[in-house]
Amino acid sequence: MIRPLMLLKREFKASFAILNGEEYKLSAYLPNIGNKSFTISRSHTINDFLNEIQLQSPDIQIKHSYSSDSSFKATIEQEPIKVEINDEEYEFSKNDSQAQSKPEYAEAYFNKGNLLFELKRMEEAIEAYSQAIKIDPDFIKSHYNKGVILSGLGLHKDSVHSFDEVIRINPNYISAYYQKINSLILSGKKKEAISVCDDVISINPYDSSTYYQKGILLDNIGNFDEAIECFDASIEIEPNNPIFQHAKLRAQENKKTENSTENSKA
Repeated sequence: MIRPLMLLKREFKASFAILNGEEYKLSAYLPNIGNKSFTISRSHTINDFLNEIQLQSPDIQIKHSYSSDSSFKATIEQEPIKVEINDEEYEFSKNDSQAQSKPEYAEAYFNKGNLLFELKRMEEAIEAYSQAIKIDPDFIKSHYNKGVILSGLGLHKDSVHSFDEVIRINPNYISAYYQKINSLILSGKKKEAISVCDDVISINPYDSSTYYQKGILLDNIGNFDEAIECFDASIEIEPNNPIFQHAKLRAQENKKTENSTENSKA
């Protein structure tokens, strides 16, 4: 099944100026893409400039239509993004916002999000995952991927919400807990991150890395005794891990330093 959509066509103008006897500077503002500027030798042609744009934006096609001594016009043709589900094919334009009601469209929007992520078009990927979630609120992979992108963009509060949705759907989805811990740490909420570490440990009491992470957080907020207990737990699971042993020694040193400071004040 193919849901046809027209190509997105946008005309743009570009200009070029002689920098010196040997080089041109070509500049253009491309709709939905932004400013592009290149310096090329005078032996190059306008098509070389268009090819440079094409290399940086492989999802578009650019056709040269007119030129003069100082400017030229061209047309961008942006193919719809295509995704396949089993034997069915769906097409989406970059600005497609028509939410569908069929469950298979949620998978299509999810695949669209993955493609946009690969193209590093993060905001559009988020929108695609949101469309999938709008169709299927329990689409766990869309919640998770959306959370990862939000965290990467520094939107940690929003990413925590996405990971909470993953955990709501599947309370044993350990990776979502890890991502939530990371987002909480990056947003400065160490005590909340410690609480999530406890959630992970309750699911898997042999998760040495989470004991270690909890210990680091406790050490950072000055709870040295509890930090040492966490490092002991991680060492018990992985006795030959030097990272865990070093962390315990550091927490012990921090405790000694704090005790010495308190004694000197007394």
